[in-house]
Amino acid sequence: MAGGSSPNYTCPQKVDDGTSCRADTPPPQPLGLCAVTTSTYGNSDWGYSDVLVWKVLPTWIGGDPDHLRNYKDAWVRTHRGLIVKLSAQYGLPPELLAGVTWIEAGGKPYSSKLVLYRFRQFAHMADPMLGPTEITQKPGLTSTGAVAIQLRRAAQTMGVDFDGLSENDKDRLVDCLQVDENDLAIVARHLWQLKQIDFADQSKIGVDEIRIIGARYNRGPDLSLDEIYRNTSYGDFIVNRIYSRLQSLLGD
Repeated sequence: MAGGSSPNYTCPQKVDDGTSCRADTPPPQPLGLCAVTTSTYGNSDWGYSDVLVWKVLPTWIGGDPDHLRNYKDAWVRTHRGLIVKLSAQYGLPPELLAGVTWIEAGGKPYSSKLVLYRFRQFAHMADPMLGPTEITQKPGLTSTGAVAIQLRRAAQTMGVDFDGLSENDKDRLVDCLQVDENDLAIVARHLWQLKQIDFADQSKIGVDEIRIIGARYNRGPDLSLDEIYRNTSYGDFIVNRIYSRLQSLLGD
């Protein structure tokens, strides 16, 4: 063994105890990017009271039409170290991940997304017997996490099918995305996978590529490039509207 160090055993080292040691070994987990259980960033929630301040209340009693924009700015600024680190890991411009983060953070109360998921989950409980219901969309189409990503896309990013997961693992994925570190790690890997669709052999990713990858994040990986070009508004917003802002937020 390198360095001459002794291994740390967690099971008794008698031959007859081998079976009990094997039984105690945790089973392999399919959700490999859900490693963090408690965020180091604290509470970055966006709730109904935030919507009230942003959308409903007049300024003279505490309303603030800039409340959402300020929240988005603060979210990117607070997480900029992780955004830069993950972007470097996947060979992506940090403005791409930061741009998706800025667009997705805030808006709908985060708790409302969890309620929507539970409603869809309940509505589709009868699917195996009755076929897909017409009441609502499938649970896997629910977007959750501060940097909103569909549950099915998050699962696909980790190489598994959401519908094929156990109910416990589905719940684990939902909980996983409520932790900022997991959420950003999954979104970053998903963006890298989207990059591979159109620019697999391209090491330099500039604003034109950001435009397309951003559009794919919003519209999905299954469309042809010609179809993506028909509507690149999501990517356009990143490169035309907030690019300089993102650079400032990442550089502070």
